[in-house]
Amino acid sequence: MPSAPTLLTESIPAMLQNLSIGLRTLSGELRWLVRSTVHAHEVRQVEKRIAQELVLLGRTSEEAIRAAKSVTTSKDSPASIEITPEIDLAFRQVDFLRDEIKRLEQELQEQRTRFIEKQRSSLEENSAE
Repeated sequence: MPSAPTLLTESIPAMLQNLSIGLRTLSGELRWLVRSTVHAHEVRQVEKRIAQELVLLGRTSEEAIRAAKSVTTSKDSPASIEITPEIDLAFRQVDFLRDEIKRLEQELQEQRTRFIEKQRSSLEENSAE
């Protein structure tokens, strides 16, 4: 049966290795937390921009509807709304920004997957030593 000092000298390197792995994991997760917070802020900014574009789209659509109603003289003919360049631009801008949010969310998910794999391989390499 090994003596207590032998067990202590054998367990100290193992404890230090576990501490090292734990600290590296913690630092990696903290870096990820900062990265994801910055990313979430970016998504919120794009969502605010979408809201602005939708307000612009609503205003220009309202103006177009009012103009179409004032031009219509007969009740039988439906009022047609002309798609002005401003309306078209607002539509395209909203679509672009929604696609941008989807891309950013997908990119964040891919980064998280790569981050976890990198952490896992790094820890496996160090535990094999």
